[in-house]
Order: sequence, then C-alpha cells, then structure tokens
Amino acid sequence: MTHTQELVNNLNKNVSKTLRRFSLTREMYVAKFDKIEHEIFATESGVVAYKYTSQNNPALMLFTGKSNKPLIHCRFYSEESREKKIQTVVSNIEHSATRKTERKVKQTQPSSLKVGSILYTSWGYDQTNIEFFEVVKTSGKRTVELMRLHVSVDYGTYEDQVMPIPGSFITDGYRSQENGTYRVKDGNVVSFNTYKNGYEWDGRPQGQTPSGYGH
Repeated sequence: MTHTQELVNNLNKNVSKTLRRFSLTREMYVAKFDKIEHEIFATESGVVAYKYTSQNNPALMLFTGKSNKPLIHCRFYSEESREKKIQTVVSNIEHSATRKTERKVKQTQPSSLKVGSILYTSWGYDQTNIEFFEVVKTSGKRTVELMRLHVSVDYGTYEDQVMPIPGSFITDGYRSQENGTYRVKDGNVVSFNTYKNGYEWDGRPQGQTPSGYGH
C-alpha cells in the first residue's frame, strides 16, 4: 500500500458519524471507485480527491475534513482546470489552518493592557457618542476590570472634542452600569455589547456629535 493510499484510508475513516436521514456516507460515495479507473490525491490537511473520467471529460470528487458529502463532484473541460481547482482548495484550507493556528497563539498571549490604561468607545446611530473607561485591575492573561470615567468636553459648533479625566470614576447612576470585568480580545479590544467595543486610547481628543445635534 502506498503512502497516499494509506493516508486516504485514514482520512476516510476519520469522518463525521452524524448524518441526516437518508444522507450518503463518504464510504457510499467512493464505493464506485472500486469499479472504475481513478487516481487518488490526499494531503495531511484533510483533502481527499478522486480523479477520474466521466463522459470523456476529466472529473473530480473531492472531500475535505470530516465531511461525508463531497465539496466538489463534477466534470471539467480539461485536466489543467481540474488540477487548478484541486490546488485552489488545498491552498485555501492550508491558509485557513495557518490563520486558525495564529489565532490560537494570539489567544494565549497576555494582553498589554495594565492598570491605568484607558479605553474609549465610539458608537451611535446618526450621531457619535464617546465614552472612556480606565483599567483598575487585571487578572490572568486577558481579563480586566474597567471603570467609566468622567470627561472634559471642548464644545464646538460641528463637533465636540472629548478627553477623559483619569482616576475620576463614575460610580453610581446609569452611566456606571457598564463598570465591571471584561475579557480582552485580540488588539486590546473589549466588547461591551453587540454595538459597542472599547479600544485602547492613543491620548488624543475624540470627536463626538454636539449636544444640539442628537445628544
């Protein structure tokens, strides 16, 4: 048995055992290759391809990962176009795997936020609202406790310039409701809810919509 055949056999065994009713298994799909001439191709990243001829045209049945259903099952105008399709799939899967690995590595790295770091939010519908939060405690690699800050505002005709007042915490009222502990995402981003993220402040004033225009 060749290395490729052994790899194909191992990949075909390691498929999902969960099937919808009346769905075909990978074993059922590839059974026809016991009776027709074909060439196999496989990669360690989980691509299994069966190259064969159908109605005098190059054809391909290609599986990825643990899927029972083929990702590609069709004929091609030429062997070149078939090979190009296989290489495109392989490249995309390997690129995706690399990005997934990089994300996992990043997730294990500690956040660079520290006590005293300030984050800002910029959000609003048809207007821009600015808020500032200060890191008052860190724990683990990516957990911070945030307190909302009072701000100073330089009022303008078309845009207000907002600056935080470090150490001046808002501790009561509705504006303090988001004080609490948060998980830090990649890029030192904190998600408060579905529409508002906190970003590390660069020390410059942030522009917000003047009060007469929606606040």
